[in-house]
Parts: sequence; structure tokens; C-alpha cells
Amino acid sequence: MLEGLTPGSYNFLAHPAMDGIEMQGVKIGTGESVAFDRNNDYLLLKDTDVMKVIDEKNIELIGFKGFINKPSIPVLISPANESSVTGTKYTFAWSACYPVLEK
Repeated sequence: MLEGLTPGSYNFLAHPAMDGIEMQGVKIGTGESVAFDRNNDYLLLKDTDVMKVIDEKNIELIGFKGFINKPSIPVLISPANESSVTGTKYTFAWSACYPVLEK
């Protein structure tokens, strides 16, 4: 998915967290634990191949505060106003609860 992105602003919302006792206690409305899905988000964002593409494409990872301060962020995987795009800059909105990721 990342390889096919064109310059613009995109929103990818994730809630990365390691699967553990605390996370297994977090439930959604149906009573289902969110631990498995959030652990998959964590593993995806720690993946060296994913981080390599992020580096190669110069994708800027921002937190929720940066996201809400953007003048216009479109819906998931929809480019923003193309007239505001410069060069080959990419921007991804990052969840407010992201872990520190080592490259």
C-alpha cells in the first residue's frame, strides 16, 4: 500500500499496543478484547520493511496533535487538495497513543 502512494496527505489511524494482561482487559462494546488487533498494529509499525518504505518515501509520521493542526486532512487514503502538495512530501496521521519506534 505505501509503495503506491502519491504525494499528499493521508490518514492512517492505528492504536499500536503490545498484547499483555492490561491490553487484554480493554474491551469494545461487544465485549471482545482489542489486544490482538492493537498488537498487530504495533507489529506492523515495528516491521523493518514498513519502516524502510517510510524512510525511502520520506513519509512524515505525525501524532494526533499534528493531525488536528493540519488545515485539511481527508478521509482514509484520499489525497488532500493537490494544489497544496509540494515536492514528494508525504504526511501520515499517527495515533495519539503511538509507541516510540526505533528505526
